Amino acid sequence: MLKRKCCSKSYSTTLLTAGKTVSEIHYGPFSYAWWIASERNINNQIKLLVPINLGMKTLTKLNGRNFIITVLEPDIGTSPGPRYQATCESKHRTQVKKLKKNHVKEQLKTHGIVKDMNTNKRDLVKKLEIVLAEETLAKISDA
Repeated sequence: MLKRKCCSKSYSTTLLTAGKTVSEIHYGPFSYAWWIASERNINNQIKLLVPINLGMKTLTKLNGRNFIITVLEPDIGTSPGPRYQATCESKHRTQVKKLKKNHVKEQLKTHGIVKDMNTNKRDLVKKLEIVLAEETLAKISDA
């Protein structure tokens, strides 16, 4: 009898939020559904198990689009395993983010804080604190 190897694709995935391990789920009677074998040895024996945590969020790029996958609580009546919710970042959402970024950039420029966006972050925070302090003092002195 021929054994077929499972043909699965590998995608680049980034962990956004670790979520939480829940003892009733991860160590209970249905714990097999809440762990993934991430490493195996040459004899195909599991070397490392990784939990699928409640609230865990990952980012995966498919066909040029970003998908955020969130692990939801199980519905024990239907299935004891994790449930997933995938959201796709739409072009509209990306445009809104760009508009917000440009607005912030304009605000920083109007205050004379940023000449170019390659400014060191620590310096940027210090400058923002100084501007905020100056604005606060101006408001106090006007009152």
